[in-house]
Amino acid sequence: MITHENNSRALKRLHFIKFTYLGDSVKEATIKLEVTEKTLHYWQDYWNKGGIDALMLQFSRGRIFKRLFAILYGLKIIT
Repeated sequence: MITHENNSRALKRLHFIKFTYLGDSVKEATIKLEVTEKTLHYWQDYWNKGGIDALMLQFSRGRIFKRLFAILYGLKIIT
């Protein structure tokens, strides 16, 4: 789990993906994240089209977000 993240927008997007993988619906995630359903559908479309890079398009595409994603989901980082 991420213990420190300065960018709350990035953190919300990562948590949205986590919630959907854990089985929450978009409506349930709306309540948890306090974001509109329309916004979450956009995020879901970005994720489906291009994964983490598309979801974080407005943010840095550097290593930090890939590392945060890996930490959040317990994935191995390949460098």
